[in-house]
Amino acid sequence: IVSRAGSLDIRADMADPAGFELANLMTRIQKQMLSLLGQFQLSDSLLSAIEAAAATAAGSGGEEKDGGESVLLTILKIISNVTNYARSVISAGANSSKFCRLVVSPSLVDAAEQIPGKITTGKTATMGIFVIALQNVARHLSKAQLSLNDLKEKDKNLASFSTSELVNIAAINPAEKLPGLVLRRLAGAKLSTQIHEEHLAVQLSAEAVEALAFLLWRHLEHYLLYSSTATAVTPDTPYQATLRRLNETKEKNDLSFGAPRSNISQFDLERLKADARSTLNETFFEKLDDIVDLVEKRTTTGTSSAGFLQAIIRRTKRLAQLHT
Repeated sequence: IVSRAGSLDIRADMADPAGFELANLMTRIQKQMLSLLGQFQLSDSLLSAIEAAAATAAGSGGEEKDGGESVLLTILKIISNVTNYARSVISAGANSSKFCRLVVSPSLVDAAEQIPGKITTGKTATMGIFVIALQNVARHLSKAQLSLNDLKEKDKNLASFSTSELVNIAAINPAEKLPGLVLRRLAGAKLSTQIHEEHLAVQLSAEAVEALAFLLWRHLEHYLLYSSTATAVTPDTPYQATLRRLNETKEKNDLSFGAPRSNISQFDLERLKADARSTLNETFFEKLDDIVDLVEKRTTTGTSSAGFLQAIIRRTKRLAQLHT
């Protein structure tokens, strides 16, 4: 509901006090939603804590043996909802990066100087959060897909498992003596539940990766090419000059509502370029390339089309290499 509300055009309703109040509420919701991205990250420390808590619960024989997976899915749902909300806000604002609605500040310091398992909170969100979240979710996506493949293989070969293996899969007390048919049925039901949860984790991770890549590209292109400071600098290459000229031609024919250009100091722009060179390196893009097919297989039936993520990665890489 919040994601859909973020894409509503309320400009026509801003002619009276009630309309202005609605706009203020929308802005407040936006800030609160985006603040969640810094709070919920699939960091190594968080994943380790979830696994430790699940292992403790399982060792005590409690009913919360699958609590770790439930917590992980909840975090993935939050990340997916927040990133899709931000994506809808930006997409509804304008059709180009030049006039897109900005939701984070122009800094990659959080990503360039990140401490494992720690993200600075309590301040304005930066582009670095997109990079960190993208790295974490992409890594989890690969692990989730491997786990899903393993679970499907177990389900396929369930008839060949021994009694002890079935007891382990079904996660029941070994002291309970159950008929082999019942045990196999319990193990099959357990695997079906795990496959469903892992499939959902893969789906949520793929959607988040695509949304985060889009958010990173839109903001990076705006700050490097269309911010007031960037447009004041003479283009360094013929390619940059040609790109600017083409975009200016499109602007003349574009009657859509556009947000004013962002104000960024020369120092902040140069710092952004330096951090982009070190953070958005070959290793970063190689890891994204490894999951392109997986992401597009999971998301092409939704809001995007085949080749969307690959195009976004290619454009972001071009920005990092040619405009920094």
